[in-house]
Amino acid sequence: MTGGRAHATPSGGVSVGVGRDLLWVGSLGLSGCLINSSLYIQRSLEIQTVTSPRDGEPTAETGLPPTGDDDADGDGWPSGLDCDDGDPSVFPGACEVCEDGIDQDCNGIDAVCHPQLVPGYDLQASGLSFTGSNQDDNSGIVVGGVGDFNGDGLADVVIGASQTDYTGDASGSAYLLLSPITTGGPLITATRFDGEAADDRAGVSVSGADVDGDGLSDLIIGAKNHRNGRGAAHVVSGRRGALSLVEPLATSSARFVGEPGSAAGTWVSGLDGVLGIGRGGAAIGAPLHDGARGRVYLLPEAAISPGSSASLIDVAATLDGELPGDEAGTRLEEIGDVDGDGMADLLVGAMKANNLTGTAYLVLGDPSLSSGQRLLSTADHTFFGESLGDRAGSSVGGGGDVDGDGRADLLIGARRESSVALDQGAAYLVSSDTLGELPSPPLRRTLSDADAKIIGEASGDRLGQSVAIPGDVDCDGFADLLVGADRHGAGEMGVGDAQGAIYLIFGPVAGVRVLASDPTAVVFLGTPGANDQLGVHLDGAGDVDGDGVPDLIFGAYTAEVGGFPGVGRSWLVFGSPL
Repeated sequence: MTGGRAHATPSGGVSVGVGRDLLWVGSLGLSGCLINSSLYIQRSLEIQTVTSPRDGEPTAETGLPPTGDDDADGDGWPSGLDCDDGDPSVFPGACEVCEDGIDQDCNGIDAVCHPQLVPGYDLQASGLSFTGSNQDDNSGIVVGGVGDFNGDGLADVVIGASQTDYTGDASGSAYLLLSPITTGGPLITATRFDGEAADDRAGVSVSGADVDGDGLSDLIIGAKNHRNGRGAAHVVSGRRGALSLVEPLATSSARFVGEPGSAAGTWVSGLDGVLGIGRGGAAIGAPLHDGARGRVYLLPEAAISPGSSASLIDVAATLDGELPGDEAGTRLEEIGDVDGDGMADLLVGAMKANNLTGTAYLVLGDPSLSSGQRLLSTADHTFFGESLGDRAGSSVGGGGDVDGDGRADLLIGARRESSVALDQGAAYLVSSDTLGELPSPPLRRTLSDADAKIIGEASGDRLGQSVAIPGDVDCDGFADLLVGADRHGAGEMGVGDAQGAIYLIFGPVAGVRVLASDPTAVVFLGTPGANDQLGVHLDGAGDVDGDGVPDLIFGAYTAEVGGFPGVGRSWLVFGSPL
């Protein structure tokens, strides 16, 4: 759900806002910190063929100069772009060493030190906590990085609270927190976007990306019960001006309404390159469409304008599930460029498909997706769970290069996988290299072919409820993984307090990793002895504090606050420079 994701180019570079902004980051691909890398940004780019400037070759189609004889320190940056051409450890995108008096990444600041993300990290002591306002608000049911909403150069974050009552019972809300964010506290100080009517459940899903092509990240808010179950997605355009403390979605957004009973907006994702290089848009899941076959609406950039309102079937293309009951579109995510064609790709979950085995569909980006109706049975790649009841596709994610091949990898959760203990859950990492050449007909395989499998700690944990690849948190050149187990602590029968847990697993990752015996994972735990359900959702927050390292955001929607259950709590965790 992170806005402004990085997408790999065919040559191993990375573009951000594919086709609109081009970011070259060298061979390390989709890292959060960029080592020995070079950065070029070009607006209004329609073609993106990039070659390594380290070899002295031009960056084709950018119109920008190659590196050459003027790179005095040999770090890949010409003197006109390098802020210190006498020190090869200093260049734009370098890994920052915090509070050493040196600006390694050339962003004008010496990064502040935060607690290191290492085993033993104490979330309760070191994370920033944000709490809802009232009992059963369920704030933190979904969280996300939305990119730069207001154009200040820092990433912003959003927190969903689908049960707030500001415009009627369970009308729902989403809270936007603008960076810089330095302290936690009640969400009453954040800008609140309220659902239109009772039972809309606005804020049940959130995402962000530059969907309308104006250079600012936009906010997408799902309201799955809007108009008696039709559901809707609201698009709030990014803006540089001031925001009111309360922004009613009825007047502050473009609204796109689903078909009867479809629950459109159950999940949403911004699109920045899936529908073609340089093209924005949104993907909107409607899992109850057509007897719960499920449908995904692909809303093109051209259909989105401030204040507009339309039926999704009139303005969007569709991807339909295979069989009634599959609930395709319960989860979906733009995941970056896995095939190296310069376009971002889309991963769709259908966790109830194949008798609850579950399925995830990879749809490769293509301009033709902007119109027409397609079946997910024709997806470019299809991944089935390993066993009946696994519910593969209960979460999906990607957008980072975990294995260092310069292309995005994908992550699929199966929260009821039970190979070691009942419902311990699992998450699967599939490398872009494993996908190989595009087969004909489309390739369908089980997740037993995945490059890595991460298995939950204990029975009933349901690891894989949420997954994300937030970027390179430890600055080693490989993206890292986040996996949530919201029922951790509840036990096999689910009667204990579901404290919840989230695991940060450093890339590269291969083979089978059993978290119960993995001393290298960083474990974030909910409140001891409480029913927080930390890990119901999580995401990479982007770089909230400008230190060049990705930050993390977690949701714990049933957390008790001030003696009131279900108020909900969210956590912001800062990545730490070296």
